[in-house]
Amino acid sequence: MTWNAKPRVEEKKGREDFFKPAKELELDVGLKILVWGPPEVGKTFFGLSAPPPIFALSTEFGVAPLLRHFPNKEIYIFEAAVIDPETNEPDANKSLGKIEEALGTLLNITSGTILIDTGTDIWGWLGGWVEQEARRLGRMTRIETPVRTEWGRANIRWRQLILRLMMTPAHFVITAQPQEVYDSSGNPLGEYRPRIQRQTEFMCDLVVHMDKVYEKGIVKPKYISKLTKCRFQRGLDTAIEDMTWDKLCETLDKQLGVKVRR
Repeated sequence: MTWNAKPRVEEKKGREDFFKPAKELELDVGLKILVWGPPEVGKTFFGLSAPPPIFALSTEFGVAPLLRHFPNKEIYIFEAAVIDPETNEPDANKSLGKIEEALGTLLNITSGTILIDTGTDIWGWLGGWVEQEARRLGRMTRIETPVRTEWGRANIRWRQLILRLMMTPAHFVITAQPQEVYDSSGNPLGEYRPRIQRQTEFMCDLVVHMDKVYEKGIVKPKYISKLTKCRFQRGLDTAIEDMTWDKLCETLDKQLGVKVRR
């Protein structure tokens, strides 16, 4: 018996092994959504209307009061804030540590929804952590103001918290409060943006601004959600009244032909 010394030749692959017709593709991964706006416009309610099981990370104890609207839904809540007994305010370091530990358990989630309510609080706690680090280093260097490198560490820590969750197959919703925009001289421009780490908007598939709209002569406001960013269509500026997850999915399907897991 002779030994066949010829190298094994693998079957040559064609382009159809790598490229798929666009018409055959569906949105198989979860939506990543940032919803932002003033208080009591439906941000948390929208997050809880998403597909179960829902894993809600709550920073301001605002999720539990809404559970009566979803009595039969599979929802799990983690209260992230660690209150400092001396100041009665969240302890930034301890709260962030608990958040990182809790979010680490969600990296293998393949279905349902991860809800963070609110991202504004977490970003604020990171700012508090930066200030604590600046004071700690200041005792050695006599420089007690946060420097650019420390804020760079805060941005890296944020990305480690958030970006890993956005890579999971599950849906991901993060809420944020608004903040006013100022020019270089400190004058308000009458514009608002999400009060959250700036790159978060670029990470998300959708950015939705939720607000109350008062019409002339009508006391009760309308609750309007406007899609200010949509990865599936440039310049989409669609408004949805009383937005829920199902209403959002219907809009994406009818207007863009994008089918989202429910």
